[in-house]
Amino acid sequence: MAIIDVSQAQPGMVLAVDLMDKRGRVLIPAGKELVEKYVNALPAWGVTQLEVEGDDAVESAVEVEPWALEAAGQEVDELFSKTNRSNPAIEQLVLAVVRRKAHLIQTSVPAGDAA
Repeated sequence: MAIIDVSQAQPGMVLAVDLMDKRGRVLIPAGKELVEKYVNALPAWGVTQLEVEGDDAVESAVEVEPWALEAAGQEVDELFSKTNRSNPAIEQLVLAVVRRKAHLIQTSVPAGDAA
């Protein structure tokens, strides 16, 4: 799986997780192949990132290391401690923030200094 920016979305890519709106409604279910009309609608729906299937979905996608996910998870849990985590939209937001934060943590640590 790869997390990509909406600008990299292309017809034929397959969603790895449900794409949900702000209210937690599923816009496009996991496993669905993106078609041109979906790709064009993503920005209007407020989508900034997608999780798509395949390691080769985007060559520049960086695999996030477990230690970075752990560090990001702890930090993000504190930020979202007063939210309703049972709300599907909030949970999707938290997952996206954890992945993004983990990527930032991982890329800011010089090679060899991790873990």
